[in-house]
Amino acid sequence: MITSWSSTRSERKTSSAMSSTSTISGTRSSRSAEPHLSLFTEEPSLMTKLPHFLVTAACGLMPLVLHAEESIPRSKPAEALPDAADLVVWPLSPYPVIARDSAANAAAWLFDAPAGKHGFVHTRPDGQLEFQDGTPVRFWGTTTVFGMTLPDTAEDIGKLADSIASAGYNMVRFHHNDIPRRGLGYLQQDPKSNSLLQPNEMDKLDRFAAELYKRGVYVYLDFADFRPFLPEDGMEDGEAMNQLDNKGWKGVFPHPKIVEAWERAVTEFLNHVNPYTGRKWGEEPGVGTVEIINENGLFWDWNFKVTDGIRAWHQQEWNNWLLARYGNRETLDAQWTDAAGTKGLFADEDPAKGNVFAPKLGRYLEWDRPYRSKTKGSSRVNDWYAFLADQATGFYREAAKHIRSLGFQGVIVGSHELQGPINQYAEVQGTGTIAAHLYAHGGLLAWDARPGVRGVVMDGVDVSTSNWFSNLPRIKVRGAPGINGEWTGRSLTMSADCNLAIAAITAQQKVTQSLHFSFGHRWVGEPVPDYDFSYKWQEYKKAITFNYSSMHDVPWMAVNRICAALFIRRDFQKNKAKTAIAFSAADLREQNLHALGLSGGGGTIGDAALFLPILHEVECVFFDEVYEGDADVVFMTGRSASGDYRKAKHAVLVGDNPYTDPHHKSRDLGLPARTVRPETRIVNLTKPATFTVSWPWPESRQLTFDALEGAVEAASIPEGAKPIGLSADGKYTLGWLDDRYLVLPNGRAFQEQIADVQWLYRLYLAACQRWKIDTADNAPGKSFIQSDTRELTIDWGHGTTIIDTGRTQGFSGLMGWREKNATRNLEASIDLPYGNVLATSTDGKALGDSRRILLVAAARMQNTGQVLGLDAKGFPNYTSTGKAPALIEALRGRVSLTSSLVSDLKVYALDVEGRRQGSVPATVKAGKLTFDLSPKWGTLWFEIATAEVKGPSAPEKTVWPLAEKPRAASPKPEMIALADYYRLVNRSLDRDKPTETTAAQPFASTLDRDAFRALPQTGTPASNQIRIPFVAGAVVKADGSPGETVWKEALNIDMNEDKIPEWHFFGTHIVEGKRLHGEGGRFWFVATDEGLAITAYIRKGEPGVVMEKPDWFQNDCLEILIDADGKGGKPDKQIFLAYRTPKTDQASASDPSIQIGRAADEQGYLLEALIPWKALGFAERPAGEFGLEMQIDFARRGLGRALQMVYGTGTNEAFIQSENYLKARIAP
Repeated sequence: MITSWSSTRSERKTSSAMSSTSTISGTRSSRSAEPHLSLFTEEPSLMTKLPHFLVTAACGLMPLVLHAEESIPRSKPAEALPDAADLVVWPLSPYPVIARDSAANAAAWLFDAPAGKHGFVHTRPDGQLEFQDGTPVRFWGTTTVFGMTLPDTAEDIGKLADSIASAGYNMVRFHHNDIPRRGLGYLQQDPKSNSLLQPNEMDKLDRFAAELYKRGVYVYLDFADFRPFLPEDGMEDGEAMNQLDNKGWKGVFPHPKIVEAWERAVTEFLNHVNPYTGRKWGEEPGVGTVEIINENGLFWDWNFKVTDGIRAWHQQEWNNWLLARYGNRETLDAQWTDAAGTKGLFADEDPAKGNVFAPKLGRYLEWDRPYRSKTKGSSRVNDWYAFLADQATGFYREAAKHIRSLGFQGVIVGSHELQGPINQYAEVQGTGTIAAHLYAHGGLLAWDARPGVRGVVMDGVDVSTSNWFSNLPRIKVRGAPGINGEWTGRSLTMSADCNLAIAAITAQQKVTQSLHFSFGHRWVGEPVPDYDFSYKWQEYKKAITFNYSSMHDVPWMAVNRICAALFIRRDFQKNKAKTAIAFSAADLREQNLHALGLSGGGGTIGDAALFLPILHEVECVFFDEVYEGDADVVFMTGRSASGDYRKAKHAVLVGDNPYTDPHHKSRDLGLPARTVRPETRIVNLTKPATFTVSWPWPESRQLTFDALEGAVEAASIPEGAKPIGLSADGKYTLGWLDDRYLVLPNGRAFQEQIADVQWLYRLYLAACQRWKIDTADNAPGKSFIQSDTRELTIDWGHGTTIIDTGRTQGFSGLMGWREKNATRNLEASIDLPYGNVLATSTDGKALGDSRRILLVAAARMQNTGQVLGLDAKGFPNYTSTGKAPALIEALRGRVSLTSSLVSDLKVYALDVEGRRQGSVPATVKAGKLTFDLSPKWGTLWFEIATAEVKGPSAPEKTVWPLAEKPRAASPKPEMIALADYYRLVNRSLDRDKPTETTAAQPFASTLDRDAFRALPQTGTPASNQIRIPFVAGAVVKADGSPGETVWKEALNIDMNEDKIPEWHFFGTHIVEGKRLHGEGGRFWFVATDEGLAITAYIRKGEPGVVMEKPDWFQNDCLEILIDADGKGGKPDKQIFLAYRTPKTDQASASDPSIQIGRAADEQGYLLEALIPWKALGFAERPAGEFGLEMQIDFARRGLGRALQMVYGTGTNEAFIQSENYLKARIAP
């Protein structure tokens, strides 16, 4: 069982990631005695993953000073439950009750009830929201799901509305309620209907909405979310898609039949009169937002939830679009031919025949990809995204027009995709808004803002976070309301810091709506618990998993009062500078290179989105050819070599993709630079050249290029400009900085040589110094990023978010590891790593002048009897969720508040309902009020108020204060010198290359080279029709040494991206990711009486096997897929073979009947397996044709799967479609 941080040092050391320290206030932490460069601990199953792609974090004009004594924590604290000595009973009600006049009742001092009193919500020209009477508004919301939206009684409805409002949520999204099922949805149940309403369930919804309106809480509706397919919808394949568990009409829009069904449903609902308000839903000003479809736009990949008929319809729509755009095959062929004459259209394709292959949504992260590829070719992919954008825009416009026709005047949202700028553009063009679902799974967001952690990656229909802050520009488009429509985040035991960090960054960035997922889920007839059920047993998963229900996550909800004030009240000042990430028309059409919110995309070459959202206000801007915006600094993305920035105040012009157009017909990397300065001479160097780069690095660096595209003649840069490097002969530079522009034509080449992952950040700070743009206290060598107002600091070194506004201040995260926590009015210290000490004024005054303050001092919690251990796969998880009563962790430490009213203030400890339990002793000295935090106060929140402020009192308790129990001190974190940290992260020039650590498995080769060399080397089959030799009586040991004579008869197939067979349908083996070391695989097959024998050598190009994630396919793994009858469709078997698992260091297979052995060398690993025919889906050795596919998952340390290759399918659909498998027969 995993107990507490204060239990033993060895338990703490089970966590391992890197950190760095802040020097914002206080002295630096002491350095560990011995330099120890290992970044992982001995127990990888429990370790916190090292951020991938780490390189140096230096920046700015000043030298990077790495003080020898400055050290930072090496890793996050291990997941652990609180120490029993710190636990306080917190008796929750099913619907949490807060006293009406309590300082903890955020609605009482934050909301302007009732909802709708100021009229409908409207959008201002700047994209911010206001009511009809001009009152500005922002929505900090939550979500009720399934039966939680439909409480069984009127009394429960009122209690739920009270709980939501008192927590500080001023908007509620009704989710998963468009379902014809008792207790869950509002649609007619008998007969089932997708348009007609169920009176008794609709009455609950009407009442709930009315109760929310009374309390000043607005409603957010989504209309296509969980609906089944019914005959009334008119879809021929409806029932077949029900069998595919397709809920919410996924992947079908904008089919005319489903659009008609959607319009019927919306009409019925918005025309319904709420008897408790007397108004139609469509004419209700308390409804702030209507969402057209949930997670289901054109840019969602729901192909695995639809039938062949629907896929054929989409395919035909694509071909129709091509014909409408190009007119005929000849014109299309000409357009899809690049400057080198490579054709992107295959000879057998013709849009008039409807057979031009449609690529799939995927991670297109390189501009230099095979042009002749059905899945990755630039022209094809770029046109595919343009087609999706046109369809999405058209549908959203039609849908929005229909909603408006029913009287609705508020905000309309399309859907929430994350597929790059053309996706953003389509949403804004269709609805006038921009939205996404930006999850932050893993928690401790401030920790992951450290140098080198990049962006987010798609995780099913949502995203998983690395550096969450880079999400923000995705939902920031000039003139459009930005909406984070669904999100949550936490680790197993720490959650509240995520809430605070997201509230802070979204508030600073002027996001207009942010809706947490969720307040609570409830199933049919399920009572609402009176304990935390954010983790619960999920029967369909056969495991204890996160339930997304946070209503009884006490620390989360306590901190939420602070979040609500910060967000709704606009506590942050306006940023001193506004920046833009700009997209020309050519950028918009280019594949998703540097796409925001997609697969680690950082917005630009150099990843500007990793620092801009914290430092300045940032937004995305779209323009045709000439940028004419008002940003103080505009960033070119590098997606194409296009755009005219002569009208920009200041511009960062850093190039990457050298093509100026989406069909790659014109290559001119220097075009943007020459546009702003026609005198500039930009040339291509064809011979090796070495450049010395000094400014703004403190030490000179030598960058050597075998050839260089986009070198700048030094004599042609502006007079007085600062060159970025000089060639040995002094003739050329890599770029320059002048009074308006920072120019670096070939940012990719520079990035690959400079060995500094924050090279763009460094150059930008240097530029800002010249341009006189305030960058606050940000400077080289510091382990934080700070907003230009100095009100928000992300101390990534200690994983702490620091708020320092006039009305709200505090510290959230691993604040206990900081030497000193101090803002202008608040100081705090705690003796555990994790905590959230935050204060907000409840009377609207500055914190130092406020007469009533809510102070939260929250950490972790647990239920009685809750147990944290390891799951069946060896990963940390709850093994028992426990029961009531809930127990909160009460912090120990000290708080000081500087106030002009200090002599008049008293401190009250509040109980579970926010009532005063009693006065907490405090001292007053030098204008500061100081009191101790302790479990004896029995609380996690306090009211600080002047004597005349009245508040509700708790019933007298037999014992208060409580007895304080002693406990052991929390061990200090293991430290790493900041200098050592930077040396470690500087080891790799390519951020996609795994950082070397002692956790990488050193391999002494175990490969039997003689046996390996003796294997057949034929390599490439003549077609996709293959014959696997059968050897009667053959014996295969499957021990990892394929030396048996039977292997000499084997069929050999080589998966080599550099040698794609001419007959290959797709022209590529890569599904997603980037090859770094010539990755691929070789396979040998032979049939025996017992089963299919396979030897596979997986070329990684480096030693080591990564197995850190719970699922096979997230790690280094080989997948064998079988279509037993050879008829296509979903495969019958998907088998996983791996070198090892997270728990066992031996070769393993997903089917226990499979015999498997292994070997390895410095370039990869070998698997030898004998798979019984039954395990492959056959009763005996097959006599007919069957489909065979090989898929390889390549993982990188701290990242999981980073590359996937498949032999025949060419897309990420091998697990749902077998049409393009190899057609195999067993040779007699």
